Amino acid sequence: MPRSWVCAVAAGVGGALAVGGLALLRARRSAARHVRHIVLFRFKPGAPVEEISAAFDAVATDLSSLVCGYERGVQNSPEGLHNGGVALTHAFTLTFANEQDRDAYLPHPRHQHFVETYAKPHVESVCVFDYEVTVP
Repeated sequence: MPRSWVCAVAAGVGGALAVGGLALLRARRSAARHVRHIVLFRFKPGAPVEEISAAFDAVATDLSSLVCGYERGVQNSPEGLHNGGVALTHAFTLTFANEQDRDAYLPHPRHQHFVETYAKPHVESVCVFDYEVTVP
């Protein structure tokens, strides 16, 4: 079954088939033991946020042999729960097939170039949270 079809069914396309597709998707995800790597940033005033975001996009694309999923976004929670008053504003989430791929990504020269060139000079605060994905 093509991956795009499974994802479309799991997303609700196809009516009654959605339940079966979701079960299949959950089974594949739980068997794979994916690892999520969430990086939350607060940038320094005047930081070139669009340039930094584009650079991170390029890292995820260039290392697609290690990264099996990537997304990013800007904080928009109405809860007002900020990390001890430090508002982290941007999220970058990478998914890896396993811990070995994540562990190969972290010291990879392409990732380290991003850290040295974009993160260290422009990030005021950062929080990294990794976890093994559990699909209930």
